[in-house]
This record gives sequence, C-alpha cells and structure tokens, in this order.
Amino acid sequence: MANRQFVQSFFSFFRAPVMIAGHIDLASNAAVSTTTKIKGASVEKTSTGVYTITLEDKYSSLISANVTPMLSATAAIAVEIISADVTSAKTIVLRTKSTATNNAADVGAATVLYVNLVLGNSSLDV
Repeated sequence: MANRQFVQSFFSFFRAPVMIAGHIDLASNAAVSTTTKIKGASVEKTSTGVYTITLEDKYSSLISANVTPMLSATAAIAVEIISADVTSAKTIVLRTKSTATNNAADVGAATVLYVNLVLGNSSLDV
C-alpha cells in the first residue's frame, strides 16, 4: 500500500480511505497542459480522447472516481472512466466523448477536467 503519511480528515466506513484530487488542463488541441496538477499522480494523453492517470503508489481498491469537465461554450463533451487498475498497474484510464456522436473525441476548446479519486489504502476493506 502507499508509503505516505496521509492526513485523515473525514469520517468513512472504510478503514483507510485516501482522497486524491486535482485538475487536468487540456489545451485547444486536446494535449495535456503543463499546468495539470493531481498530487500523487501524473497524466498523459494516450490516444484520441484517451488520458491515462498514473498513480505514484499502489492502493488496495478504487472506492470512487469522479471526473467533471468544466467546458467552454463551444465544447460538447462527456467523460467516462474506461478502466482502472490501482493495485498493480496504478492506472486509471478515462475518455472524453462527443455528446453528439457518443464516440471518443478530442476536445475542441481548452477544457479543464476536475478529478476526485477515493482509494482504499487498507486490504481489510477490499
């Protein structure tokens, strides 16, 4: 499990939840901007509309994941999580989709994706 000193500041039924939050800043060409910041993780674009979040540590489980886009008026996208392996590969893969076609699509305007992950840091909660 993660070898860090986390601040426990919320109540939970899970023994050792860890919350990782931040934002993925996408440029108008859908590239990941250098201003992207998710503490404890990095992000890279892997194909059209597909982004891989790589965690610095392994966790026992993914309890919850939420990705919310803040769009410009010209962008019409949705975001979905297509895979997650926090125990060995340490990755969460998400895809931006056109709301018109429901297919994977790069964003057409600068967009921010807000990410909130809740991970299990104890094998007792699996």
